[in-house]
Amino acid sequence: MIKTLDKKLIKKRFEKSLPTYADNAVVQKQMAVNLLSELIKYRGRQFENILDIGCGCGFLTENILNNLTCDNLFINDMVEEAVNKTADFSRKIKKIYGDCETISFPANLDLIISNATFQWIFDFEELADKIHSSLKKDGILAFTTFGELNLSQMKSLTGKGLKYYRKSDIEKILDKKFEIIYSHSDIINIEFKNTIDMLKHLKFSGANSIEETKWSKKDLADFVKEYEKFKNKTGKVELTYQPLYFIARKK
Repeated sequence: MIKTLDKKLIKKRFEKSLPTYADNAVVQKQMAVNLLSELIKYRGRQFENILDIGCGCGFLTENILNNLTCDNLFINDMVEEAVNKTADFSRKIKKIYGDCETISFPANLDLIISNATFQWIFDFEELADKIHSSLKKDGILAFTTFGELNLSQMKSLTGKGLKYYRKSDIEKILDKKFEIIYSHSDIINIEFKNTIDMLKHLKFSGANSIEETKWSKKDLADFVKEYEKFKNKTGKVELTYQPLYFIARKK
């Protein structure tokens, strides 16, 4: 289990995977769609000032522009190239570079939203306090992240992985300063023709950003052999994702 995060390595890996992310982050793309759908059900489409944390290549930003109305849309990411490319979507976008845990947020926001980003932070409780302070009265926090079953096959074989929060842990933290409007957990198993394709998927989506590890040919061969246990009835190997969804109102 990875108990600390190397933010420089995370930034480096996501910079490298930016050209391939959109084609490989199929789960993250669907999460952005699902989050916006639920947000509209509970809060509607009209907002004044929105902050999108961890915009990446713009899955969520594009959905915001297509489905919500706002006066100002701030987008943030630690990868400057991601912010710059996503900002091309609209003139109303304002750029904020840097790590969401260390930068300052705009004030008087009525929506802070994020897709598949908060699993990469050190301290969710501290970030939740920061978000609370930046929201207007009755402002909304809407986000997705991943639960403790995420990439469980990889963790079982390597002993390494992010320290994911459980859904109940996140709810407990949110409940201190937010009214939880919606929370949901899902399980998605993605199939791959073989283990090498699965590893490429992780690399090209930046999900291998937790540690600088170099495998020998023997290491790789041993891993491929071990991963055979995760074949399903059709002969394909599986990788599990556990998306978590939350929408909460500032108390």
